[in-house]
Amino acid sequence: MKILLVLLLPVLLSACSGIKFKSNISPVLAEHVQDSVDADKVIEYSAEEIQRYQSSGLGLLIASSCQQGVNSLKPSRYSIKRDLKYQTQGVGGNGYVIVECSNDFYPGCYAYLECRALAYDIDFGNS
Repeated sequence: MKILLVLLLPVLLSACSGIKFKSNISPVLAEHVQDSVDADKVIEYSAEEIQRYQSSGLGLLIASSCQQGVNSLKPSRYSIKRDLKYQTQGVGGNGYVIVECSNDFYPGCYAYLECRALAYDIDFGNS
């Protein structure tokens, strides 16, 4: 039986070589995946670091996270930074600087985190 399987395996594998796969992924989901890839190109800088580059300010960004229940996920800086990357990419930027973060009280939240940042379009050719 093992010998038969070993002999048929190459035949079976070569029979599948011409198969093409089509995805039924929605255009919205495909766009989200592309945005996620583009957002990975956005970099967080410190206020000192951003001064080293030729850059244009694109505006203020605000990202927040609310823990709505005791068993819900707590707000994290990781999720806030991810949101800031998406926002920066959305306004055409490739870098951002966090100005401040606070854990203020917010009605309906067990824990709340909000960060404000400035989005930048950095020209790496002139640094």
